[in-house]
Amino acid sequence: MTRRRWPWLLAAIALLIAGGAGYDKLQFRRSDLGFRHVTGVDLPANVTAFAHGQEMNDNLLHTTHYWRLQGPRAYLREFAKEFGLTRSDEDAGRTLQEAMTILPMGPNRLIEGYEGSRDGGRDRWLIVVEPGDQAVFAY
Repeated sequence: MTRRRWPWLLAAIALLIAGGAGYDKLQFRRSDLGFRHVTGVDLPANVTAFAHGQEMNDNLLHTTHYWRLQGPRAYLREFAKEFGLTRSDEDAGRTLQEAMTILPMGPNRLIEGYEGSRDGGRDRWLIVVEPGDQAVFAY
């Protein structure tokens, strides 16, 4: 490659990186849109996402996303079933502690926790917290 082509190549690479970052930023402008962008599914009726946080882990190969959800407890339980999650209060308590370092929230007391994966991959978590109509979902 000649010296004249290097600046163009570097500019093209920078443009691709900036475009990817901009696309992700656009997808997370609202928490519910970010949920669909990451999980590939819409939130169920009567369940809304009102906060999102993320943490890069696994040597930069995976990002864990955390959402604060709100909705009636019956709908949150259905949400857990849709993702193939089963009851797991003890493990969910540890995940709640991790989520509290990522998402801005006050003290929360776990009411019920769910863990599992419908595709056999990484575990997902749903942690219902007091007063019972809010939850943290870790994907």
